[in-house]
Amino acid sequence: MKHLKLIALAFLANLIGGLREPFATANAETATGTHEVLSRRADGAHTYTHLLVKSGSDAFHATPAGASDYPIGVTTDAPDQAEDIFNVHPLNDGKRTRRMRCATALAADVDVYTAGNGFVQGEPGTAGTYYKVGRTVALAVQESSGNYIAEVAPCAPQKLTVIAAATGTAATDIAAIFTAIATPTLLKHA
Repeated sequence: MKHLKLIALAFLANLIGGLREPFATANAETATGTHEVLSRRADGAHTYTHLLVKSGSDAFHATPAGASDYPIGVTTDAPDQAEDIFNVHPLNDGKRTRRMRCATALAADVDVYTAGNGFVQGEPGTAGTYYKVGRTVALAVQESSGNYIAEVAPCAPQKLTVIAAATGTAATDIAAIFTAIATPTLLKHA
């Protein structure tokens, strides 16, 4: 009888552990401490690797970052469908360079900022909110038309607000500047 109880207990422990497995794989809610690589579930398929990603539909999901989105890291994976698990390398670890995807050629020693669809770009000239994510260490290499890979020394994201050209109305221009500097930010005039 004792052996039967032990077998039943082992079976239940295995069953409960098996149910928890998918959640444990994606940096489960019980995982604490620091992580060099985060695991997230995809909100949808990604076309490319080396994209900037932002928090997704919840704390366990991520999706490619847009130009004005705060990026949480760079992915080295391209999930085929929603709910696939993929790796995210935080930007501020400072331990190594990261490959990042860009739509245009970038020279070495160029600050890079968020762009659409998880890409990075050189200093933006269009009014909007962006995040500086690092500096290139080498010339970007072209993979296909409008698709380059740049080696970047990452940094913690720093907000950049590009304000539109002056309107000539002092009250409007001052209001735009005060709105832009309401939070710690880098400020640039378009």
